[in-house]
Amino acid sequence: MDVNNKKLEFYGGEWVSFLPFVIFLGMIILTTFYFGSISDGALWVPAYTALLIAFFFAKDKKHYANTIIAGMASKDAIVPVVCWIFAGVFSRILRTSGLANGIAGLAASAGIKGTFFIVISFISSAVFATAS
Repeated sequence: MDVNNKKLEFYGGEWVSFLPFVIFLGMIILTTFYFGSISDGALWVPAYTALLIAFFFAKDKKHYANTIIAGMASKDAIVPVVCWIFAGVFSRILRTSGLANGIAGLAASAGIKGTFFIVISFISSAVFATAS
């Protein structure tokens, strides 16, 4: 799948290549501010829809699909996705375990505020992360 040598062409010209980005941003703004959905799941539908609509404007649909797949398979693209997934898992563990509530309650009762609270939270989360 050699996607580097051939240029993607769209019906409507080069500017149509910005269509996925514009559709994605528009749908994110719509789902966030109009529908009030701020979950991670609210990102998948706009992303998929943006890529799907742009697919119909591509002159060579197979080349478009191969380019999208090659982009998703690159190391540069997958590292942030994996970090995002691990951050989600870690935040769920912190929320379920009650560690975040415990730290906040302990800090409030001890009168800890500002930067010191952030330092304590970071150290506690780091220690907790080494155990999981």
